[in-house]
Amino acid sequence: RSRDAATTADVVVMVVDAQAGWTDADGVIFEALWGAGPNTSSCAVKGLSLLVVNKTDLVTSKNSHAPTGKSTSAVPTISLPLVCRDAFQKVV
Repeated sequence: RSRDAATTADVVVMVVDAQAGWTDADGVIFEALWGAGPNTSSCAVKGLSLLVVNKTDLVTSKNSHAPTGKSTSAVPTISLPLVCRDAFQKVV
């Protein structure tokens, strides 16, 4: 049903848990909806895509999945697989 809904949706929102980071289950959902990535024949999502990183207030430096390096935001970030980075117009 999700794949069918994604083909006609104006906006598709995917929510991931900041504490867990990007999980294998997230990858399965991503592949089912975006296939090999945006603008590929296997991509069911035709509208805008947003990635919501939930529970950022619970992330501490010990359990952060933030990539190493300089961050311009006070909000924790998560590392995304390369194929996902182009799929989302905005990560919030």
